[in-house]
Amino acid sequence: MYCLKRVLRSAPSDFVFRTSPSRRRNQADAFLREPPFLCIEILSPEDRASRIEEKIDDYLKFGVAHVWLIDPHRKTAWSYTREGRRQAASVLITDEPCIELPILELFEEFQAEISPAP
Repeated sequence: MYCLKRVLRSAPSDFVFRTSPSRRRNQADAFLREPPFLCIEILSPEDRASRIEEKIDDYLKFGVAHVWLIDPHRKTAWSYTREGRRQAASVLITDEPCIELPILELFEEFQAEISPAP
């Protein structure tokens, strides 16, 4: 099995890959018609648990196969599928295609970015 191994760098929360506004023919093109394979939510200190849970439920109801929830402040990560959720110990992973995100490396990079320079 082939796995794509990458650490996401500088990824904003709530991002979706779609065409740019200048390339859309009309406003209806702004909405997804098919679910993406993976959605990633990166928590900020202002996020509310109830709002995030509702958002994850919406993703799964829409047909998203995998949802990753990353809390950089608590250094925890969760993987959600229709079968349930699990806390990731060291790697977030999907299957078919296999995508791996080593969360320990991600948290180290996050810490390096927010730490003041010496």
